[in-house]
Amino acid sequence: MKNMTTNVTTVLNMLTTHSHFIDTLLQHNDQKDEVKLSLVQLLHKLVVSCDKSCLNARDFGYLLPAYHGTLSEIDQCLLQIMIFYESNGMSMVAHKPFLFGNTALESYHAQRNASETLYKKPTPNRILACINSEIMIKSMEEFPIRRRMILHDSGPTPNFKTPTSDVYDPCFLVPALRELLLPENLVDCRAFLQQGALGYLYVCLSSHCAHLRNMAASCIARYYQHADAQRFSEKNLTLYVIDRVRNAVRYKD
Repeated sequence: MKNMTTNVTTVLNMLTTHSHFIDTLLQHNDQKDEVKLSLVQLLHKLVVSCDKSCLNARDFGYLLPAYHGTLSEIDQCLLQIMIFYESNGMSMVAHKPFLFGNTALESYHAQRNASETLYKKPTPNRILACINSEIMIKSMEEFPIRRRMILHDSGPTPNFKTPTSDVYDPCFLVPALRELLLPENLVDCRAFLQQGALGYLYVCLSSHCAHLRNMAASCIARYYQHADAQRFSEKNLTLYVIDRVRNAVRYKD
């Protein structure tokens, strides 16, 4: 068994150090998605089977840019890999804010091409730039109400039965928005509203998963605190709607 683990670890190292590994992982081309999917599935199998001492938190540096936050097969597999890393003690703290997709890719290239002294870490609000308006609209129209939150101690989670690259995965997006809405961050509440993030959190309240509903409700409460201290044209109506939702939930309870 030890020799087998050693062999798996060796194969993993060979894979991740291959000259075409990063380029293949970071590509976002529908015509080449089958190649990327095969690579990600292989990476997942190797990561789960290897000696955990070879896992490195720096790997999030290429996993997040490869990830687009959707329910596609590729993204679901990448999310499983990142959650496995976290459950084995690899912290994502150094990679906050949790940028994803093309915005994360731009940040990744900027970090690689600049020295540590010249590289400027993205602000928390930068995550709002990751949101694609068309995908966000479809995510609200076709919200996956049966998607269950993936917990670190819940063991392997089966992929969502209807994979799609046109809908965001609430298992990633809601926790990412929760990080953005931490009290110490200066949140652009108007941009948060315009990008559809608040509307998405409202839709998440319809989830069949209690963990997702509770997290979405917590995010809305945090947003209220941020918005209450800011000035923007939609503020009064936005806070009014949040109050009405709160009252409706309390009444139903």
